[in-house]
Amino acid sequence: MNADLIAAARDLLPNPAHSITSIAKLLGVSPGTLYNHIPDLRELRSGQLAADKEPDTAQSLDRMDAVATTPLDTGSVFPE
Repeated sequence: MNADLIAAARDLLPNPAHSITSIAKLLGVSPGTLYNHIPDLRELRSGQLAADKEPDTAQSLDRMDAVATTPLDTGSVFPE
């Protein structure tokens, strides 16, 4: 899981319309991966973080576009 995926997940987590499972599926990871890479996931999910840390919707969409259009590096998983 790279920094862009983590940032995109962090942007989506405070929105109760998105389940953790749906965020994981959108990003191509498992829900467990989100829990493992985002230590404050529960706080983000419950909206307990300060208002100054709330995500910018346009920035979130830009991150999602970047993640969706970035080719996956499968070389480490499927070596030639």
